Amino acid sequence: MKEEASIKEMISILIIILILVGTIIFIIPIFLKQTTKNEDNNNSTEEAKEIKEEIKPITDINLRKKEKDSETYLFEYRKKTYEAIYTPDNWHITNSYQIREQNDIAIICKKLIEIHPIHGKDMKTYRKVEDLVTEWIQHNMIYDLLPDNNKWKNNVKDVDLDPKDQGRSMEELYESRTGKKINIEDIIKIYK
Repeated sequence: MKEEASIKEMISILIIILILVGTIIFIIPIFLKQTTKNEDNNNSTEEAKEIKEEIKPITDINLRKKEKDSETYLFEYRKKTYEAIYTPDNWHITNSYQIREQNDIAIICKKLIEIHPIHGKDMKTYRKVEDLVTEWIQHNMIYDLLPDNNKWKNNVKDVDLDPKDQGRSMEELYESRTGKKINIEDIIKIYK
């Protein structure tokens, strides 16, 4: 019994470590990308302006319907166009893994739920921006952690903001997708 408790403790510690590593992996590329761009563009005024534009928080995403009677919306982010598809109580954002800035994600979520709010898990309340941002960032972290050859990588490149995932931890998200408790053996298999 003590060995089983000890193993569970070790697994819990490993999960915490993986989540911390995932957070670091999520933040460092953003920092390195900005640092590299700054170093490469020191001599170009035009390119320096573009970098400042990329770093500057967004204010308008130009959210609009793709077609008049459609529930597919388009929005602009860092000179790219993204799709946000609404179905009842769900916003599906394509290529959401490319959007990394927490404040920008919050602005996008706010604009989306101004058009179509998403119910909370209890189906009585509505999800708040902060809650949606957390889910989106978790999705990005999972995307970053998965190796390119993993079968789930393509599934997590887009985020679905819906009632069922409200307030779920990464461990709970894993369990809901796989139907089993997370364990170190499964994590190791992902990287084989």
